[in-house]
Amino acid sequence: MGIEAGIYSYLTTDATTAALIGTRLYPILAPAGAGDAGDYAVFQRISTTRVASTDGPTGVTSSTWQVVCWSSTQAGAIALADAVRQALDGYKGAMGSETTQRCAIIDQAEEVEISPEQDEKRAYSQRLDFEIWYTETP
Repeated sequence: MGIEAGIYSYLTTDATTAALIGTRLYPILAPAGAGDAGDYAVFQRISTTRVASTDGPTGVTSSTWQVVCWSSTQAGAIALADAVRQALDGYKGAMGSETTQRCAIIDQAEEVEISPEQDEKRAYSQRLDFEIWYTETP
């Protein structure tokens, strides 16, 4: 299990996050109609840097991850973003088969999308960017 599976497992078993979205956490792209079942989140890797020494790869990795929290209300998006932030920011320890040394929020923003077909249908989001340092399993 890589860090992607570890992030999914960690967030979907965190009590607060799971109470809000259950397993509606999707890698890269949510399926069509995901919002019909309630609030959800999408996560993806933005970048990765692998640390090397003069002896070669160290296994230490720094990667930036983005989690976008979606809701039909602004309050719902904020509540979900708060839950994700509280679960990840400052976390150290096992995340799947990887061991995280540091997880820190580095940016947060919000936006709203309005459906062109249905002017009254809105989707609110909170975007959170995290830097996660971890040791890759060979």
